[in-house]
Amino acid sequence: MQQHILIVENETVIALNEKQELEAAGYKVDVVNSGEKAVQFMEKKNNIDLILMDIDLGRGIDGTEAAELILKKQEIPIVFISSHNNQEVLQKTEKVLSYGYVLKDSGPVILAATIKTALKLFNAHQKNKNVGKNISVFSEEDIRTTQAKLTNAMKIAHLGGWELDVLKNEFTFNDEFYAIFHTTAAEQGGYTMSPRQYAERFLYPDDQYLVVKETKEALETDDPNYSTQLEHRIYYADGGIGYISVRIFIVKDDEGRTVKTYGVNQDITEMKKRESEIESLLKEKELLLHEIHHRVKNNMHTIESLLSLQLSKLPEGDAREILKEARHRISIMMNIYRNLSGQDNYQYVDGRKIILETIKSISLSYSLDKKIRMVTEIENCMITVSFAINICIIINELVTNAYKYAFPNNKRGEIFVGLKNLDEDNLVVLVSDNGTGFPPAKIENGDFGLGLTLVKSMIENHDDSMEIVRHEGTSIKIKMKKI
Repeated sequence: MQQHILIVENETVIALNEKQELEAAGYKVDVVNSGEKAVQFMEKKNNIDLILMDIDLGRGIDGTEAAELILKKQEIPIVFISSHNNQEVLQKTEKVLSYGYVLKDSGPVILAATIKTALKLFNAHQKNKNVGKNISVFSEEDIRTTQAKLTNAMKIAHLGGWELDVLKNEFTFNDEFYAIFHTTAAEQGGYTMSPRQYAERFLYPDDQYLVVKETKEALETDDPNYSTQLEHRIYYADGGIGYISVRIFIVKDDEGRTVKTYGVNQDITEMKKRESEIESLLKEKELLLHEIHHRVKNNMHTIESLLSLQLSKLPEGDAREILKEARHRISIMMNIYRNLSGQDNYQYVDGRKIILETIKSISLSYSLDKKIRMVTEIENCMITVSFAINICIIINELVTNAYKYAFPNNKRGEIFVGLKNLDEDNLVVLVSDNGTGFPPAKIENGDFGLGLTLVKSMIENHDDSMEIVRHEGTSIKIKMKKI
């Protein structure tokens, strides 16, 4: 019977590729693009044999949360797939009963082997839960074929099987288990050994307490469906040091006593090395980003200083005004990078803080010889650096225009700047004044100066909208997506 797999993946191209690979391997495949849809799908369908679950699913619940919700209602093997191999992501999966973890760049062979192994382990787990009940009879040929397929899959995925007879206090290992430790059953004196012998030969001394702790919990638990996963260091038979991931399951007798534990080990030494390299690269990246932001800020400061020097040599007039406005635009971007320099996160900035600082800077430049009151209502918002630059430039142009043109002859007046979050993705900016008002003909003909032309261009580039209303002054309302 064709086995049915549900892929949960929010990246369309990746999902299509995984679907094609698994269909080529003989599986029937369905795809959903969010954790919420996965939960809903599983509530309606009961013919899914395995779920291939991405961890990072964008907005909404992540893969581990979706898995927990699904497993509350039904037992099904879940294999997590991700582009991340850092400890934080792996720890999230340890809280969920899963049957494997595979990296997205592992390739179709490893993916197929992991899925086969997960299905075998799940079926074995289901059978072990009913020891002595509903025993199916297999032919010797069936058993040999199944064993060969499982062995091949475990070799490809670097998995080694084991079980512990609690009453005999004796481990039984398979060839793949010994291969992980760079040895063979013949070299170790057979396929069985005591826990003490295993610890002395293979366990890294500083990590033995982890294994003892997890084993004790497995033996003492009252939960017949108990399983856990841990990672620890090992000694290879040739003296080297590596890392393994261990998945543990249990079997209880009719009296509720744990009579057997079993599971699989996976050599994750190379993954740990890559993880260490990635952490090192991330530290280098942080230093590099810090240095880049520092240099960008210094270069902007140099440009601002050059403009200031040039301004000091120019008489009052259009040329001086143009340079003054150019210097102020550079000052806005400098301020954003200045705010970044004290943060650990270089992607987002405090939008409210940046915008208020921009408005204050404009007011200081123009209010010395103007009798104008500034009113602000800015809601809290965390925004990306690129969006911060866009919105601050837009507000700068609109507020500057109001100061320059709305109140001729030193007329008294008021400028209002507001920002309101419409939802998680959108906001609205309102800049209004009670001055002379924007000439109707210019609004009708789109006859704008440099400032409004720049604003209009930025809005059109991002599919945003702008509305200009002339009523007891001018009101400009802009709806923007937080890109």
